[in-house]
Amino acid sequence: MGGAARNGWQGCLGQALDTSSAWAGLAWLGGVVLVCGLALVLAGYLRRRSAARHGRRPPPFSLEQLRHLRERGELSEEEYRSLRQRILDG
Repeated sequence: MGGAARNGWQGCLGQALDTSSAWAGLAWLGGVVLVCGLALVLAGYLRRRSAARHGRRPPPFSLEQLRHLRERGELSEEEYRSLRQRILDG
């Protein structure tokens, strides 16, 4: 029984040390990582394109930025209210 176990372990060790299969495994792993990375990039692109197509772009200013512009006199009260309502309506 001990001899069979040794042969089994030696067989596994021999396969683990086989450099051609190690390179093949690394190539497969690299390919999987590359495909997953490309899938993530494509998904992000499609999500942004869909959001732009449906008019769901993020507002160019935050409410806090608008308040600062109003306080500095760069926006009138009417402009501030109009832009604020656009942001809140989404």
